Amino acid sequence: FCFILGVATRAFIEFDLMLPQRRTFGLALFFVVTSLLCNMISYVNDTLYCWDNVIEMTVYVAQLVISESLRERHPMQLVSLVCAVFGIFFMSKALLTTSADVTDNNPSTVGNHHLDSKKNNGSSAPAPKLMDVEKKGKSKKKKPKKS
Repeated sequence: FCFILGVATRAFIEFDLMLPQRRTFGLALFFVVTSLLCNMISYVNDTLYCWDNVIEMTVYVAQLVISESLRERHPMQLVSLVCAVFGIFFMSKALLTTSADVTDNNPSTVGNHHLDSKKNNGSSAPAPKLMDVEKKGKSKKKKPKKS
């Protein structure tokens, strides 16, 4: 599940599928990935022998991990439990408070971030334009050598 969602997220970011002119492709990708994930969850639900569905099994496993962590009190299990609680908290906070508009407002740079780093040999400064270089360097014409 995570791999498929990671690939889909990368496609959304890499191809700028949230831009208005590409939103149709973004919606197509969203619905295709959602269909695939729902089909996979349905298959898992149909092949479970001990549980009615995945959600019930997940709740049971979470309860088991929490009760074992609190009963046994192994240090790494407690750290894992605390990290899981913080992870859930911060993920909820990010999803509820973050603005959906995270794109660059400059249309000349949208989708070209990977090109800038190649032109500048990895530096983050923008590449100088040809006209800027000519203005700074005011080249003098060399006189031809007499032979």
